[in-house]
Amino acid sequence: MTGHPQPAWLADLARTSLSVSGAEYISDAQLATTTFIGLGGDSLRALSIIGNAAKRGVRLRFADLLADVPLALVLDKALAGQPADGPRAAARPAEQPEGPVPADSASSMQEGLWLGNRILGDAPYRLVFACHLTGGLRPDLLERAIRQTARRHDGLRTVFPVPGGRITRKVTDVEPTLEHLPYGSVGALAEQMGGEPFDLARHPPIRFALASAGARRHVLVLAAHHILLDGWSVALVLREIFARYDALAAGEEYAPGPAVQADTHDTLLRRQRTEGVHAVQLDFWKRQLDGVPHSLELPSNKPRAPRRDTRGTRAPVDLCRELTGRVRSAAASAGITTTAFMLAALGLTAARHADVEQLVVGMPVAGRPPELAELVGLTVNLLPVRVDVPPDAVVADYLAAVHQSLVASLDNDAVPFADIVHSLGIVSSARQHPLVQIALGVHHDVVPAAIPSRFLDIAVEEGHGGGSQYDLELFLDRAEPTLAGHLEYATGVWDARDAAGFVAGWREALSALSDDPGARLGSIRCVDAAGRARLAALASGAADEADDGAGSLDDRFRAQVARTPDAPAVREGDVTLSYADLDRTVSTQADFLRQAGVHPGDRVLVACPPSVAEVVAVLGVVRSGAAYCGLDSQAPAARTERILKILRPRAVLGAGGESLAARAGGRAVPTWQPDWRTGPPADDVQPEPAGPAEQLAYVAFTSGSTGGPKGVCVPHRGVQRLVAGLSRYAAVGPGDRVLRMSPLSFDASTLEIWGALLTGATVEIGPDDLADPNDLGLFLSDRGVTVAWFTAGLFRLLVDFALDRLGGLRTLLTGGDVVSATHVRAVLDRHPGLAVVNGYGPTENTTFTTVHRMLRAADVADPVPIGRPVAGTGIHILDARHREVPPGAVGELYASGAGLAAGYLGDPERTAAAFGEFCPDLPYRLYRTGDLVRLDADGNVRFLGRRDHQVKVRGFRIEPDEVRSAVISASAGGVADCLVLAAGSDSADKQLVAAVVPAAGAAKPDLAALVEELGAVLPAYMVPRKWTVLSTLPVTPNGKIDREAIVRRAATPAGPGVQQS
Repeated sequence: MTGHPQPAWLADLARTSLSVSGAEYISDAQLATTTFIGLGGDSLRALSIIGNAAKRGVRLRFADLLADVPLALVLDKALAGQPADGPRAAARPAEQPEGPVPADSASSMQEGLWLGNRILGDAPYRLVFACHLTGGLRPDLLERAIRQTARRHDGLRTVFPVPGGRITRKVTDVEPTLEHLPYGSVGALAEQMGGEPFDLARHPPIRFALASAGARRHVLVLAAHHILLDGWSVALVLREIFARYDALAAGEEYAPGPAVQADTHDTLLRRQRTEGVHAVQLDFWKRQLDGVPHSLELPSNKPRAPRRDTRGTRAPVDLCRELTGRVRSAAASAGITTTAFMLAALGLTAARHADVEQLVVGMPVAGRPPELAELVGLTVNLLPVRVDVPPDAVVADYLAAVHQSLVASLDNDAVPFADIVHSLGIVSSARQHPLVQIALGVHHDVVPAAIPSRFLDIAVEEGHGGGSQYDLELFLDRAEPTLAGHLEYATGVWDARDAAGFVAGWREALSALSDDPGARLGSIRCVDAAGRARLAALASGAADEADDGAGSLDDRFRAQVARTPDAPAVREGDVTLSYADLDRTVSTQADFLRQAGVHPGDRVLVACPPSVAEVVAVLGVVRSGAAYCGLDSQAPAARTERILKILRPRAVLGAGGESLAARAGGRAVPTWQPDWRTGPPADDVQPEPAGPAEQLAYVAFTSGSTGGPKGVCVPHRGVQRLVAGLSRYAAVGPGDRVLRMSPLSFDASTLEIWGALLTGATVEIGPDDLADPNDLGLFLSDRGVTVAWFTAGLFRLLVDFALDRLGGLRTLLTGGDVVSATHVRAVLDRHPGLAVVNGYGPTENTTFTTVHRMLRAADVADPVPIGRPVAGTGIHILDARHREVPPGAVGELYASGAGLAAGYLGDPERTAAAFGEFCPDLPYRLYRTGDLVRLDADGNVRFLGRRDHQVKVRGFRIEPDEVRSAVISASAGGVADCLVLAAGSDSADKQLVAAVVPAAGAAKPDLAALVEELGAVLPAYMVPRKWTVLSTLPVTPNGKIDREAIVRRAATPAGPGVQQS
């Protein structure tokens, strides 16, 4: 072939292992000129060649076979004891064990499974295989064959006692029996057999059952714990059982010779340590996994529980012939294996869903060198393969990098997974499998689909034990005619729609990676046609309800006056103005403003509390063509001065008008008085000609990232867009009474004023002081309020203290912070027919961007979604590089449409940072919210937190909501609500603080017990160090949770490790 003559067995070995059908001939010339991959090689065929060559004393590595050199040269160098790609690393000196390892010790993999079984139960570790038997079966001979097989293999008679806390391995004389069950599906039979958990310390964890349907149809089910067997062992066991059955049925002798036992595996592991192989490979893993995140949070429709739920199920996966062919062709063209290609697609899909650029994918490998090929036992190992997904990389380079990472991992497969985890210092978590949350298994025909027999037709089917070791595992066990297998996933984390969406994304990744080796990874979306349709619908919003945006707000108000002139427009105490009355007073107010020099395009400061005067002032400013701005009367003086400097109002309306006007350089203008009702008719005071919808309606000041106020400029079209969509979620109209209570500086006032007056409803002015929730509840019921908006914090207080008073409401809107699902359910349970609406939206998109309407307590999700876009609004979920993410994936929420503000007053730099054409695929103006969200399977958007709410404590990255969930779920707590935040001047000084609200009727939580329980389910760095117990979470004047107040309260020491107040 090359160099010097090669033994015939080596060429034959290459030909046999590379032949797909066993009949294709590969010539010497092909071996001399073509790489292993070019000849159709993959990791499974590499295993075959490596194992068979080792039996003849020739050592090959994965890196040798998968190198970009002709296969004949690889074989030449292997015969000469040289690697194909240069000298191998020298072995390190032998490791010195800390002490002798007892002969009965379980392997590290078995120890890990034993501990997992203890914590999680045996569901994720249960193997189930069914043999469908056709023919005249003798059950007595089958049971004898099973017993004889168990007698020969110690592994089938092994138990795992724990004397003195040490997990050991003990061979017993107990042989499995054959249980008889009623005939049924494999799943039903497996469920019957798995009803009793395996007792690992007392009985060998393997069971056999037979079910018959007549004389010639039978099913033999094998159920075993993974601690005893792996898939390769199952194949050995089934083959031997039926070989023995054939011999017994024929009256023949069956003498296979001594079996390989576990001590051979023990000897191999000890040799690897004493020869330094273990140490060298462990160094590789430390380098390979340096800097890669140790956990992967794939988003799903289910909130992750503090304690891992290992129940699972499977969904079939089958690539069509066309895609299978394209994948194989593209892999060959790239010079990589099909397995590496599928790994690359899986890594890309997971990266897109989790919004990460580095991750770990687990890959189970046999761990069976030639001397262990016939061992019945557990030798499988899990390799944590690193996958880097740099967005700027081209496909060809990415595929090559994944291939090299896989090859290097396979060449370092001697280190048990548990040793890798330990060496990385990974803190064990009850929430997730350590280091590996997703896995890819590619093992074609490990357990054969059929077993030969002289007396029976035997078809083998793999069942499912009802669990899942990982969040998901893609397992491909069939190569012909298409690549096929199943997706196994944890049902406590994912539902069927999540799984289907992920598989669809993986298919798209396979297709895209096959199309263009020169494409950038950042251009690959991993979204199928159905997903693209969902994203398009999200981007277009509720277009059917959108407003045409023509005219001004005053035009719309005057049109409503014409429709309902005598209907009540605004009520305050005993004062009621009809629409006609209000129209006349608004004209008077506008005339006063014009006399003060206010012109279209000017800005007017309104310093009125919610009142008739305030409503008249707002509408008067708009009628004059100017824009209004509400002033928070509680704002610090320094903040007010900064707002005046930015706003530069032409006039000031309301309390302290003279002083404010003097400081702002404007003029004080009188506000409404009751005698204005007898003033001139509206026709005598001509309104300013209607301005375009782009003209500013109001300016609202919000806090900037540096603490300075930002003036958000909202045009008329934004308010028109807000009101146009009300019919879908609030249906405000004549006869409704809408509570007017929010400060004018808070953008909910836009809904309270314009949402009522442009639909024919009545604005119901709330009293000045409604600090007591009972008083507010009484006001709602006494005044017949039907529609009201409350911040999330105030909503909680009302439900806690005035629930019975909310029955008169038809629609209750809430938001501005995370809405409590518990409180929503309480309202809906107590008041059937009331609708609760979670309204989400930054000021920069005119009050609401999305809404979620809830009618039945049973349908309320936790956490409550923020819903779907309102009319005239598009929403887009983009990653850090402004690419649309797949449905279900995490990304930042961007908004588009008529609700967008014009920008920040006098601040072009911040305007450009927040508004613009950020996404190349979306050539129109967007606003970036900074909020992390995902689109769930129901088409609702779910809020996940701020990009900047992630905290670091002592170098560890923490999501406070995760800790909050654990606190509320803890059995020791009795906690109804909780807020977790970080306090401290910098990351190193930060400590987690938790504020807890006891459940109704519960005693003050035992914080020491709570901390102890949290320590069992969370890493130590995620357990709050400071605590405070409150009757309710404090809120700011705007109704949002007062985080600073919580930090101030949580400062009193109360014992070692726990601080409370």
